[in-house]
Amino acid sequence: MAWVGHVRRTGERRPVGLRIHFTYEDVARVVLAEEPDPLWEGLLSLHLLQTRDAPLVYGRWRRAAGGFVAPELLRLRRLAPPHGYSADFLTPAATSAGFEAGVEALLATPRGRIRADLAELARARPLPGWARPLADGDARAMGGLAGLVRRHHERFVAPYWPHIRSRFDEARSVAARAMTGSGFAGLAEGLHPSVRWTAPVLHIAGRHLEGDLYLRGRGPRIIPSFFCRPGPIVLKDGSLPPALVHPIAHDPRWLSPPPPSTPPRTMRSRRCSGRRGRRCSRRWTGAGPPASWRAGWASARRPSATM
Repeated sequence: MAWVGHVRRTGERRPVGLRIHFTYEDVARVVLAEEPDPLWEGLLSLHLLQTRDAPLVYGRWRRAAGGFVAPELLRLRRLAPPHGYSADFLTPAATSAGFEAGVEALLATPRGRIRADLAELARARPLPGWARPLADGDARAMGGLAGLVRRHHERFVAPYWPHIRSRFDEARSVAARAMTGSGFAGLAEGLHPSVRWTAPVLHIAGRHLEGDLYLRGRGPRIIPSFFCRPGPIVLKDGSLPPALVHPIAHDPRWLSPPPPSTPPRTMRSRRCSGRRGRRCSRRWTGAGPPASWRAGWASARRPSATM
């Protein structure tokens, strides 16, 4: 799971934004991801759990997820803070083949790669002692990290995968049509308002990115992401297989409860007598009242604990 670029110092006036330099070969090798990337979604959902950004879209998801319960999951925050740099090795390119392939690639990360990423993290904030075994490539430490990534995915990403996939498919279809109709220029224009294509350079505005990325014959993989915000992001290390992850359009109602529905029914009343006088009994035809109503009646009849 990885993202972002440099953290700028207060008072610096260097241009904000990223410039990705394309050659004709790079443009010809651009690839649209076929599937949502589960480790990128895991990283970006981790960022969102540490902020209150975009409450209209993600607020109900945060409440449903319930935050971090297991204290050990807090370790992932140290490797993937919501602002600045997050370790590149956490989002391996092999995740394009699925979650399990991504976890296997994570476990196989070379020691030098891990050390370089942890050193970059340490530039912004000191790392805890448990990071040293990771830097040494300790198999037990890496297995523990992979277990945390898996637990985070199972709790915060996997339950919502059908909706993530639905929105991804829609975004990918739009991108594919744009690329078919207008080439890479059409695709670039539709990625995000912060993206501008001035051949042969793709400009991405944003305070979270800066610098220049030269592809040198490696077309980037374009990945629509459900949890990506506020704008497109890339891996910091330009030597890694390039990926451009960008936000997708959202329906704020995606976790809203469905509207109440009344099942088809017919009802007939009749009079009957009893000790307390007149009362009305109703006979239902069809499948009967919904299970939720029957559960409500049962709880209403149950004596209160305060009575």
